[in-house]
Amino acid sequence: MPKGGSEEFLVDQKPFASGSILGDIASTVNGSVLIRFPCGMTLARSAFEGVEPASVCPVKDANEQILFTVCRAGAEPKSSMFSPVKPLRKPTVVRNPAGAVIAMLQTDSTEPIKSSSGANSYTGYSARPHFPGQQSSVTIEGVPLYAWYTHWNGGNKDKTQIFLIGLVGLEKPHAYEHQLYGAAFMPPWKFTLATGEKAGVAWGTKVGGSVDAGGRNEVTVAKGMDAGLVAMAAFGPALLEAEFVENSN
Repeated sequence: MPKGGSEEFLVDQKPFASGSILGDIASTVNGSVLIRFPCGMTLARSAFEGVEPASVCPVKDANEQILFTVCRAGAEPKSSMFSPVKPLRKPTVVRNPAGAVIAMLQTDSTEPIKSSSGANSYTGYSARPHFPGQQSSVTIEGVPLYAWYTHWNGGNKDKTQIFLIGLVGLEKPHAYEHQLYGAAFMPPWKFTLATGEKAGVAWGTKVGGSVDAGGRNEVTVAKGMDAGLVAMAAFGPALLEAEFVENSN
């Protein structure tokens, strides 16, 4: 795990030729940016507290101005309280301050996962095409959305992988690793989104305690890195983990 803080870990990146997933929102063209959001890193509730509700998670800049809002879908009710199998969630939608759909996270699973083994994935979509000639994958509230990346759980919930989607499908090797650090139930949580060893593109820490107590994630995104992708990716690990049967981790 990197030591000494974000200034020793972050590495300037070459911006994507296609631009950022959310356009000019939270642009890092002129330097690193700080984004703040109160959820995303971990599951909000335990299996003993009932169905996890939907959440509205504003992502703010260093001046506390809302950049966009991630409307995370809640867990769907199970067919039986005794069943360990969890129904798939509806899409998690990203909206601009005016409320318009600009992006989405959606599971790639076609049916509920019935075992504790294997891997699963979510895809991140944008209202902006990722490459010329790309066809939209789905339309939400009249807005066509285009696939940008796939967030994959390769069996390690604390170290998931992100594959960008190009002309011929998933680009390999994976573009980023999303890593979570921290002792269970104890803040701060730290994560990195990195292209490789000592090539950090985002550094975050949890401040203020739990979300219920007003805590939040404060994330510094490197110059040239896609801050929108970083924020959307922050929701991936918990959404992926939440698909597996209860008591499977």
